[in-house]
Amino acid sequence: MLGLTPLAIGDLILVEVMQGFRSEQDVATARQLFRSLALLPLLGGGNAWKAAENYRKLRRKGITVVV
Repeated sequence: MLGLTPLAIGDLILVEVMQGFRSEQDVATARQLFRSLALLPLLGGGNAWKAAENYRKLRRKGITVVV
């Protein structure tokens, strides 16, 4: 649907999706693709990207965040 119709993603959903990537290359690719979508504020754009980054950093250290 990208390029055919306007799409948006909620920033909280963005966090959930971005937390799942293991490689930095995949993160960079996803970030580029998601930046083409309108970001709907639920948490706040800056907070969404930072939350996903923090989650991945902790997971690499063997710490699993459970909410």
